[in-house]
Amino acid sequence: LYRAPEAFHGHVSFPADVWSFGCVVAELEAGAPPFHGDTDAEHLESIRHTVGECTACCCCLRADPLAPCTPPSSQSDDAEEAADPGTPRPGVFISDEAARAAVRMMLQPCARARPTAREVMQLTYFVTS
Repeated sequence: LYRAPEAFHGHVSFPADVWSFGCVVAELEAGAPPFHGDTDAEHLESIRHTVGECTACCCCLRADPLAPCTPPSSQSDDAEEAADPGTPRPGVFISDEAARAAVRMMLQPCARARPTAREVMQLTYFVTS
């Protein structure tokens, strides 16, 4: 249940680890896994329904998902709304604002849009005073 979208196409790298960690944080905060499915197809559909698809480019489906790509100039309001795992939907809702922001960043459908592990650890959610 913690596989990144690009992993369904055989592409696994450090951004996929950030995705998986985001799934763990989402489950810890919400008390339920963010995505469901008994098959790969159901799991991928759950991801698409919750966070959307990699609409910025086709990088997640290329031989090298981390290679440079050119995103389109604008994104529709529907795509922006779909890219927020903190938005109430059937399944999971994260009420803590810092946790929701961290999960939103880690669960970007496009591997190139996800923060690095170092960047994740600098997010407000993980920084203690």
